[in-house]
Amino acid sequence: STLLPEGPFVEVDGYWRLLPERLQREVLDTALTIVTAQGWQLEAVDGKVLLEEVQKILPDGEVSVPNLAVLRKVLSGVQKSEELPKSDAETIFVLDAEKVNFSRALQILGDDPHEVRQRFQLPPPVARSAGPKRPRLAAPAQGSPLQVDEFLQVFKDLTSSDMNRESLLEMLATRAYVDEFEGTIHAMDATLLPRDPLQRLKQLFELQSHWRPERLNSLMATSLAGQKVEAWLGKHARQVYMEFTPGEEVRMMTKKFA
Repeated sequence: STLLPEGPFVEVDGYWRLLPERLQREVLDTALTIVTAQGWQLEAVDGKVLLEEVQKILPDGEVSVPNLAVLRKVLSGVQKSEELPKSDAETIFVLDAEKVNFSRALQILGDDPHEVRQRFQLPPPVARSAGPKRPRLAAPAQGSPLQVDEFLQVFKDLTSSDMNRESLLEMLATRAYVDEFEGTIHAMDATLLPRDPLQRLKQLFELQSHWRPERLNSLMATSLAGQKVEAWLGKHARQVYMEFTPGEEVRMMTKKFA
């Protein structure tokens, strides 16, 4: 049973209970929404009060989140890592703002774009009228992907953060990419990319046909230890200039041989 506390399990009334990922996401979303809406300090959230609020909001809340242990388990990924005194550990949650922001951003990326637009009452996305056209590499998912501006707006609504577009994209550097043609943001886990440089580059160009040089450099760097990334990409990719807005050319990298 020593491994159970490390996994998606929590002890309830003397029995180990599995917490399905969907339930964890729902409880985490609800709890963080309450904390933000109430304007509570992240470093001193009263666990008992939060538990009561979560139980009120969630359907069958007292069944799905029966005690503080379940809530603590769900919030473990967004709490500060340092230990609290034993007397406070039972009732006070010390949340980490950076972890909360990162968690919220990943949540938005993982949610269905259509449901996100409905929940936050966003207007339907408008297709870009200007800029180059190119065939899609894959069929669009149900509900067109979120525009970066939509994503930023929802993120700010969820976190009350004043983070700007550049900071948000930098935070998600290994977990998302931007389609420069469509202005949309997409989930990606860079840790799952192949280690072999050629295979890694191939997979990145399967995700999208054109990349900003600085993004491609950063995503390729971990697989090119000891090599100059720009020089290597100069041999295996080619640069082109694209006009996303009239009169403004942007340098992009694409496949060496189309």
